[in-house]
Amino acid sequence: MARLRTSFPIFVFSGLMALGCGGEDAPSGAAGSGGASTNASTGVGGAGSTSSSAASGGGGASATGPVVDGCPIYSAAHPLNRSVEEQPVHPMSAMWVTSIGADTTFHPDFGSAQYGYYGIPHNTVAAEQPETPVDITLYPEQSDLAPYHVPDGALVEGPSDSHLLVLHHQPGGGCIAEEMWQFSADSGGFSASSAARFDLRDDAALRPNGWTSADAAGLSIVQLTLKYEETKACDIRHAVRFTVEESQSAHIYPARHHAGSADPSLPPMGARFRLRASFDTSAFFPGARCFLEALKTYGGVIADNGSAWYFQGEPTPGSPADVQPYDGWDDDAWVDAMDQVRGSDVEFVETDFETPGVPDALDTTEGP
Repeated sequence: MARLRTSFPIFVFSGLMALGCGGEDAPSGAAGSGGASTNASTGVGGAGSTSSSAASGGGGASATGPVVDGCPIYSAAHPLNRSVEEQPVHPMSAMWVTSIGADTTFHPDFGSAQYGYYGIPHNTVAAEQPETPVDITLYPEQSDLAPYHVPDGALVEGPSDSHLLVLHHQPGGGCIAEEMWQFSADSGGFSASSAARFDLRDDAALRPNGWTSADAAGLSIVQLTLKYEETKACDIRHAVRFTVEESQSAHIYPARHHAGSADPSLPPMGARFRLRASFDTSAFFPGARCFLEALKTYGGVIADNGSAWYFQGEPTPGSPADVQPYDGWDDDAWVDAMDQVRGSDVEFVETDFETPGVPDALDTTEGP
């Protein structure tokens, strides 16, 4: 069953908490987040942490991958950190664009303004962060069941997706991303509908084929969300996560999971597209222009079912109580800018990232 998300505002609490933001119906064997506006975060308990929204990454094929809070998010050779500027147009491109909405405009699913503080936040913790047991309630057979590292005051996306993203620094260097879907906390402890760990030091460490993650495509969310710092520095070095209302029951490498129907006119999870090189970005404000130019280089990736052409980012830095526009992260400005970008301005591309020279094929593998 496809999930369709509606977002709600964020609240932060110290200790055990009530949650807030994002809402989709869960597909069979999948978790995720998708897109209509107004997300939020809530805080939860664990022990010592840094709740953060800092990132650095690039725009115009970089020799190094993105870095977030001192964590390299895979190398530049990771498929989702690689340029798609030279990839051929996919033979299904026109059909997939039409099915999503050729006249439908892009929409930013993050920001801060009078509508509330929303987006998908992440938290960063040190190597010595204590382990925390998390009960996996809905998809344990496709989840990593090891203890997680939930920090005190963690930022959690609001209902109903309630994503919790944690970057855990490792003693020998590098980081592991811990990502949970429908995370909750009460007097009995922590639980989540599904959970996944991504070793960001290893480009080949994908989910088992057919397994979901905290996202329907089985990909890392923290890798693909737009970050404030990387956008401000115009240094975006990765594909950006997008949602569509409907997808087909297949996925394309490096996606590992799907949640849709057998209709071939619909895009599969993991489908990659780029903004047309001829699209003129000169009139856009700096952050939006940087994002659009990055879409020409790294493209977008279909990662979940939600609203058409919605792309996800982190909330504005600072306090969730501050709902005023924040230095280029004002939702109103982003919405107005993205109203100038339509589905017809992009083209899906054919990738060969699994086996060079061999187009990545549709994969219908189902998980347990």
